[in-house]
Amino acid sequence: MGTVILPLPTPKKPIAGAFYGTSGYGVFQGGGSGIRIISITQTVAGSCDLNLVNPCVATSTHRVLTSTPEGAVTYTWSITLGAATIVGGQGTDTVEIETTGDTDNHLFQMTCVVTDDGGDTSEATATAAGNHTRIEETFFNGGMFVNGGFEDGLNGWENYDSWVANVPDDNAENPATTINQLLFQNFTLEEGHTYRISADYSDGDAVINFMINDVDSGVNVRDGVHAFVGIATAVSIGVYMPNVGTVKSVIDNMRLVHLPNPVVDFTATPDPLVIEYIPA
Repeated sequence: MGTVILPLPTPKKPIAGAFYGTSGYGVFQGGGSGIRIISITQTVAGSCDLNLVNPCVATSTHRVLTSTPEGAVTYTWSITLGAATIVGGQGTDTVEIETTGDTDNHLFQMTCVVTDDGGDTSEATATAAGNHTRIEETFFNGGMFVNGGFEDGLNGWENYDSWVANVPDDNAENPATTINQLLFQNFTLEEGHTYRISADYSDGDAVINFMINDVDSGVNVRDGVHAFVGIATAVSIGVYMPNVGTVKSVIDNMRLVHLPNPVVDFTATPDPLVIEYIPA
């Protein structure tokens, strides 16, 4: 939806003109050669496209166009209707406005008052909309890992000390500037049972190994799926960065599964041994 300029019900000064255009209809105030607002236009539409977990914040940009100012111009913006926040550009001819929500066509109204050195003032009000589009998302199955796909940030994960959630890409990243970086969850496994761990290392050049049963396994995440034997005590399992890299490291889709142990039934009666004799 484009920006719509609304006429003021009571102009501060006699109306000096009117305009029509793609933005709608509006009025400007001012007399003689003083400053007048021609239009408020939306230069960047506000929209966001995020999953149900992360906040959907739409940022739009709006510019006021004036004519015949005398000297320097003072710009004062305000939100006069709806839930919106001016986050940048106050005091200039262009502002950034944020809206947060779950619906499309999130309407809000802004007002700009301009004053020039000659003391003339002009004011205009515009209505715009932010679109907040929620998308359906398939959550990665991390097996025993809670939030293995990082769709919910780092919830469920223990972090030492520079891992951060990358929103909205749904992964975990580390600047890789310090050694001994850990990202893990705590478990008590079944003694002697087999488990399998895997992860996607999508970006970075630091060495990242699987941390298994509280220690560095020495197995690089990029080597693929790794199987190990569990122990029946509380342990930490995840990833470990033993050295630094030249760029940030990005981890995603961490998965831990318990493999079923084969069962041998020694009570079963085997089939009788049959020997067939064929004469020569």
